[in-house]
Amino acid sequence: MHVLPRATAYVAVVAAAGIVAACSSSGSAKSDNTGTTTPAATPAATSAAPSTTQHATTSEASGQLSKTEFIAQANTLCTSLDAKVKMLPTPSSLTDYPAIVTYTRAALDWFPPFSGRAKALVARSADTDELTAEWITLDESDYAAQKPLLAQLLAAAQAKQSAKVEQLYSALDNTPDHSDAEAAYLNSYGLTECAKLDQA
Repeated sequence: MHVLPRATAYVAVVAAAGIVAACSSSGSAKSDNTGTTTPAATPAATSAAPSTTQHATTSEASGQLSKTEFIAQANTLCTSLDAKVKMLPTPSSLTDYPAIVTYTRAALDWFPPFSGRAKALVARSADTDELTAEWITLDESDYAAQKPLLAQLLAAAQAKQSAKVEQLYSALDNTPDHSDAEAAYLNSYGLTECAKLDQA
């Protein structure tokens, strides 16, 4: 993922949300051949009920998200981030120092908290390992390569050093960029709003 020049600096707050499991059952009476009315529930069914309740309680307590819930929350997260990113001024040239400063500072300040919150959300998915390898790790790897250059770019833009700014933009353009691979994976998983961020 390239933080610059692509609009890929993110920030958001993920609200903690547990799984609400609602289980209900109803029994009906039926008649046997003798005309005697007997309850529909059997001892086996009765004994199974506590197990179901215990499973729901355990799942709720663990805070694990189903895939549908995870996708919904992650896409909401990314939609929120995208809206914030779109509010940033896009540098119009290598001498548009105010916009470069604003954009670069946002990239440096926003990505770390986003990464932490995204990881916390991914940790509640049943596909934690897969999502970490195909999304989180790639994001963090790309950002780690870009961070020192972004810090230098911020300083150069603040000092209005046009030659240095151009050099750093070129260096950033040559850092690892897993945007296409990330977008393909995220789209295939159902995280379409998150994929849009990599395609920005």
